[in-house]
Amino acid sequence: MCLLLALSPFDIWPLGFAAPALMFLASDGQRGARPLQILAASLMFSLATTAITFGWIAGTIWRYTGQNLFLASLLAMVYAIVFQLKFPLVFFALRSLRLTLRQGAAPLVATASVVAIADALAPELFPWSWGNGIAGEPHLRQIAAIGSVYLVGFFAVLVAAVLLAPLLRRRSDSQSAFNLGPALLIAALILCALLFRYWPDTAPSSPPLRVAIAQTSIGPAPAAKSSDENFAREAINRLFAQSVDALQLHAPLDLILWPEASMPFHSASPSVANRNIYSVTFDGALEYLRRRAQVAVIYHDMHKESNALRSRFAARGADVPEAQYFKKRLVPWGEYLPFGARRWFPEAGNFTPGSLRPQALELPLVAQREHLTYTQIQGELSLVQQPAVLRQNFDLGKTARVLQVQPLLCYEALYPSDAQTQTADVIINLASDAWFGDGFEGAQHASATVLRAVENGRPMLRAAMSGISFAVDNRGENLVARTGQGRPETLFAEIPLTTRRTPFSVLGMISFYALMFAASWPWLLSRLTASRIRENK
Repeated sequence: MCLLLALSPFDIWPLGFAAPALMFLASDGQRGARPLQILAASLMFSLATTAITFGWIAGTIWRYTGQNLFLASLLAMVYAIVFQLKFPLVFFALRSLRLTLRQGAAPLVATASVVAIADALAPELFPWSWGNGIAGEPHLRQIAAIGSVYLVGFFAVLVAAVLLAPLLRRRSDSQSAFNLGPALLIAALILCALLFRYWPDTAPSSPPLRVAIAQTSIGPAPAAKSSDENFAREAINRLFAQSVDALQLHAPLDLILWPEASMPFHSASPSVANRNIYSVTFDGALEYLRRRAQVAVIYHDMHKESNALRSRFAARGADVPEAQYFKKRLVPWGEYLPFGARRWFPEAGNFTPGSLRPQALELPLVAQREHLTYTQIQGELSLVQQPAVLRQNFDLGKTARVLQVQPLLCYEALYPSDAQTQTADVIINLASDAWFGDGFEGAQHASATVLRAVENGRPMLRAAMSGISFAVDNRGENLVARTGQGRPETLFAEIPLTTRRTPFSVLGMISFYALMFAASWPWLLSRLTASRIRENK
């Protein structure tokens, strides 16, 4: 419950310290217990975390699979056991290494390091970290710039350990001296966070990026709707209408974002491989915006290569061919079927993952833009159905500048390693949380992805089909108010392309593991010394 309240939408971040403290209490209570008892206690934590903090998972599996609620609940329990292994890892690691909070300063720091490393290494479909629990505090989240959200998690666990250790030592009549070493480490991390929070940025050399996000909120798209023409018509009509409104209200625009699954089941590419899923209106709307309105568009569609169906992040700007990236991390049941049991779950997706991790894409932006009025656009609506005519009669605008974009599709934005970049001007995440409903998941997902901006020192845009969409700067601060959930909205923002070099953007996860090794070194050295002394005797 503490973890749930620490995360969005509640953001009671002090409870982010209470959650690991309760885990430490449970682990301490298993001293001397048998392995099966430890396993049972840790799995209870896994089940409770899934049921309370991430209770939306059972409902999502039910909607994805189309099965009854009992089977969906059973699958959620399997998920809790298989993909919440960080609790068993922590309980058994602390037992094997004989680490408790009742010992001195070095073992206490090592204990926090073990928990943070288990946090990073445990396999998860929807990753969360102890660091997410305190990331609602804008100063503390800056620690992620040094070593990712997992270093923020280390900080949260270390603070919990320092506060809890005197209580446990008093109960066992152990030494209760003040832990000066861990306290100094906490102070050092807070100082680094303050430096990253307030150190001034170098003024950007290019003007702000003017962006509109079309959050259409058309709802989830089960396979039954793949041949529904009215559904497809409504989807593209909302996208185009909201884009036209943005052009009228916020001209001139540099870029429009269309979220993931805002035009499901279709491709905007007129290639031979895509002939069965190609939408001429989808293609035409994109060509009209970039050739007549002279605004770049980043969007998501389905794309076929030979027999492989892929989920594609694509960008159309002032040049051809369009830039693209194929989604690497697919969502189970929604985009692929784990364990090969398709006959039991016919609603499951059948996508093929991309082979490369996300790399920065080049998107040329137009130099001069013609302002189109509603009357002009109304008179040219027939062109939206004629992408070939648009390509033949309207040239692409002259390139003013090239935008470097780090692409992330859906929950790829939950993985720090996928977002690492030193070259991108902006991180852009296209997502759809429609399958998860309008509950806690949307807020948890959106807030967790903000940390990618902090880690890499880059501004970030998130376009979510059903919300929450946002625009944040390189410190994770909102540039404009975020959108809501479950309703159509159009978000406009001016994005200062201010970037900063962070240890994480340069070293990636190496920075986190190196810091954890350094933090554990005094304890490791004491263990090695004690071992040699015993051998000499």
